[in-house]
Amino acid sequence: GLTPILAHQYQETSKISVSAQVALTEVGGCESFFSPKAVNEAVAVWIDIGGPLCRAMIDMFSPENGGTLWDIKTTGAGLSDAALGRAIVNNGYDLSAAFYMRAARALSGDLNANANFRWIFVETEPPFEVRVIKADATTLAMGDRKAACAIAKWRRCMESGSWPGYPREIGRVDYLPWAESQWLDREMADPDFANAVLSNTVQEAKNDHRI
Repeated sequence: GLTPILAHQYQETSKISVSAQVALTEVGGCESFFSPKAVNEAVAVWIDIGGPLCRAMIDMFSPENGGTLWDIKTTGAGLSDAALGRAIVNNGYDLSAAFYMRAARALSGDLNANANFRWIFVETEPPFEVRVIKADATTLAMGDRKAACAIAKWRRCMESGSWPGYPREIGRVDYLPWAESQWLDREMADPDFANAVLSNTVQEAKNDHRI
């Protein structure tokens, strides 16, 4: 029942854990995280709309006041609003949050539709700063749309027995506009590029002369 971990990794994660717990004692509205009734890795199983059997493992569930679902995330990209916004979208945290809330709506008892959802973001580098974030309505709505689409695809594939992947054709990936702009800006300030252009011009002139 134990999980093996290297000694230096255990020491690092222990520091992260302590930092997170201390920070949560200082953030108003996080009291239920320390409730003796709170459950770690709470498993929710339900039948979603359309019939598929769904399952979610919630990092921490506190049953008080309609319940709070806590989702703990570590990050090395900083805790600014912009950094967390990118992390939520790029890592699909909006989808997982909405999926957990689907569980809350589907189940009765301590976990119910009035449950709150909170992310706990913890930095992986000293001083292991912490931010507790509430998902806004747009984040949950977009995540729920993604969840609904994923469930519909799953149901269709289960019924048809066909699980299509990418198109069986030669595709093309265009160069990213921001990457092009970034490089062109560098060329404007890089003397080596100017020398390279001059060298190419001289070589082309020599080639024309030979022709």
